[in-house]
Amino acid sequence: MTPKAIGKTRAALVVTTGTQAVAVITEVTAQAINDGNTERLRITGPAQWDTQIQQHIEETVLECVQRILKKVNITVNGFEISIANLNVSATQNRPIAISGFSADLPIFLAALSAATQVPLPQNMVATGHIADPNGHTRLVHHLPEKIEAAAQQGITHFIHPALDTDPSLENLTPRELDRIREKRFQHQNHMRIQSIHDIADLIETTIDPDDIAIAALETGYYQDQASLSTNGTPIDKTVNLILMDHRKRFWNTLEHAYLEGNTERSRRTLEAFITHQTYTGQYPKNFGADLHSLILSLPPLIRQKENSTTLSVDQASRIAQLATHENHDDLKHIFEIAAGKISESTWPIIKEMQTNQGTDDADRLLNQILFEISDENLAKEVGNHYDHARNTYRLEKITAENEEEFHNTITAFYLHLMRHLHHHIVVTDLEQAATQAIPTLDQAYQNQGGIRAATQEALHPTHGGLRTILDTLTNHLKHQHIHDYRTTRLTQAINPLDHQLKITLTKKILDRLGDNLPGHLHNAPPEQYANHLTELLQTLADNIGGIAAYLKRV
Repeated sequence: MTPKAIGKTRAALVVTTGTQAVAVITEVTAQAINDGNTERLRITGPAQWDTQIQQHIEETVLECVQRILKKVNITVNGFEISIANLNVSATQNRPIAISGFSADLPIFLAALSAATQVPLPQNMVATGHIADPNGHTRLVHHLPEKIEAAAQQGITHFIHPALDTDPSLENLTPRELDRIREKRFQHQNHMRIQSIHDIADLIETTIDPDDIAIAALETGYYQDQASLSTNGTPIDKTVNLILMDHRKRFWNTLEHAYLEGNTERSRRTLEAFITHQTYTGQYPKNFGADLHSLILSLPPLIRQKENSTTLSVDQASRIAQLATHENHDDLKHIFEIAAGKISESTWPIIKEMQTNQGTDDADRLLNQILFEISDENLAKEVGNHYDHARNTYRLEKITAENEEEFHNTITAFYLHLMRHLHHHIVVTDLEQAATQAIPTLDQAYQNQGGIRAATQEALHPTHGGLRTILDTLTNHLKHQHIHDYRTTRLTQAINPLDHQLKITLTKKILDRLGDNLPGHLHNAPPEQYANHLTELLQTLADNIGGIAAYLKRV
């Protein structure tokens, strides 16, 4: 597991030894100051700071941090920053002179981490210039030397501003650019070398959303609110990354902890959430039912681990004190979990379909229909969600000991998919869920011998065991859902009673296909096919890539 720390990160700086530039890996630490002092920057440690750089750090780097904190509703007066040399031999134990902008990114990260209490990975180095208080980044010099120094120190993630859009490229010679590219290529197999354009990119690539969820609960900036616009400044986009969809992040964090078998993290996450709700005095809507459904959807071996999913009696009591009359039905789930009784649950999850209204313009309507049923949109709206749900599900082994364990594993995974995809499903216990899961798997394996073949593969694996079975079940449900989604969209878009609209759309399709149609269809009357418009569109959808390419040309 990657080590993490709050308010601490690594930097790659360059010192001059005679006429030679030597890169060193240093440690940057930050501590939030809230002692009533008005100073924004307090410097400690052995590093020697240039006066102009101190001013830049205070007026630009820490200004970015303060602008973010203001929007997140965190108050910090200032920061104590220290830079210490970890690679003593490279500089003969001399203090580092901070005279350039290379430390901007790590100072920004350390300060933001210290204020938000979100930990940073310690196997990472960032180097780069923050050019303005809005958070745009610029390239710094001696990048090849810094990449090499990071590789020598065993760093696995190196971050620097992008080469392609950086105005400072005007100051780099072609030889310098070639050296950077050569050094990136040299170390790409053992170190992730990543380019960024601004501080929002930096935050997105360095901070784990699960860590944000826990820190937001424990520090007090957790809130259920809509995400901000992502089209603003890097400051706005960074705030969006920190604040967006905390409730969803909480449930994802808890699920990840359960699936990883990280009992300490799952307990910490639950305790942070309950403490936060107690502080706000509000009962979390559907908390009991949602927690119950999450537990039921876990793989059997994880669910059966002692205390791995237990809500304590104390936690249940604290939540219960927040309940009003309308929450009483949900409370039964909470007390069942606290008592270790998780075999029964009523779990309604409703899929809300987003409808797309047609227009009077037949061309626009046809374009919209073709987009809705295109491979790209179907992947976005359906397929990617199945793939994500499958990829987040961890199996501890690929073999089932017996048929009962196999059925329990399939049922739990089926519930996991339903939770992630928000289907409408009511589950009273695992046996009832099995009556849906097992027949579905039988259908998924109908061309391979049905449930008997799947059971044999689970007990005596020859093609991946349970892992392959879950893949097959996922793909079956995904394709079924895609078909249903496509049918629903077509039904919503085309009124079966509007015969004139169907004729108009059919004519548009025939006109667009033109020479792609067989000769005898070139002048076919659209009325001849209007009653089969849905089937025609379905057929087109099976080859939507070719249709899309054609539409781009017209």
